[in-house]
Amino acid sequence: MTGTFDETWFDIVSVSVEIEGGAALQPLLEAMHAVLEDDLATVVDKLKIALLQIEKVGKQLARMFEKCDPAVFYWKIRKFLAGSENMAGLGLPNGLEYKGVNNNERKHYMGATAGQSSLFPAFDIIFGIDHYEKSSSESHAQTQSRPNALLLKMKEFMPGLHRAFLSHLAKVANLRGYVLFKKAAEPESEQVKELTEAYDKCVHQIKLFRDTHIQIVTRYILTQAKRGPPEGWEDYRVRVHESSPEKVQGKIPNDKKDEEEPAIQGTGGSDLMPFLKNNRDETNAAKMQAN
Repeated sequence: MTGTFDETWFDIVSVSVEIEGGAALQPLLEAMHAVLEDDLATVVDKLKIALLQIEKVGKQLARMFEKCDPAVFYWKIRKFLAGSENMAGLGLPNGLEYKGVNNNERKHYMGATAGQSSLFPAFDIIFGIDHYEKSSSESHAQTQSRPNALLLKMKEFMPGLHRAFLSHLAKVANLRGYVLFKKAAEPESEQVKELTEAYDKCVHQIKLFRDTHIQIVTRYILTQAKRGPPEGWEDYRVRVHESSPEKVQGKIPNDKKDEEEPAIQGTGGSDLMPFLKNNRDETNAAKMQAN
């Protein structure tokens, strides 16, 4: 798209995360099978193997900082990843028109986003990490009754076989329930303590991955959006007026930022930082032991 090495590095890191993370799924599935046999020792061993792979996932993501410049990503690469859903701030208040298709019907599609990968939804299902809607106007009990709508929507953009895998996985996931059962039945057992520790360490590595993701979003998106483009670089954001869109040139005056600067959203159209922080906090809350 851009011909930059930064884009190549972004792709390499993204693929590496999938490769290392995918290698963790097999031992986790074997751990779930061992649960059916009540083979505690095998469950612990498989969790330890999976832990090593999940650690590698976080390390791969952190390598993004090495050779992908935040300014190049935000001002040159990111515009090609953005979709047409919830993108009024980028000049698409009515979605994107496909000329010659269904009477030039306008469509609202999510852009490319890591949330459309089935890897971390699979981890969430296996470890029993739940994500809920958040609303300041509702009680904690009300929000915990509704799954996160955006995460559900992202599944629509996954390959069909991936969706089917996640659906089946949700029906057979047994790891969290097994750990809770063993903790209640044999709280003083050293093997059970080892099981709980292995489970928590895996969940902690997922939490650390999401910490790193938040750091990347802060440097590559939030900071860049506030700075404005380097001198001579095009600002692809637009102001949407009643008449016609107008490109933003340079930085927006402080007294007009709240009114005119577009909200910071993910390429999938999400309210970015609250979404990521909620996912991270819900992951941390899934640990069995006190944090």
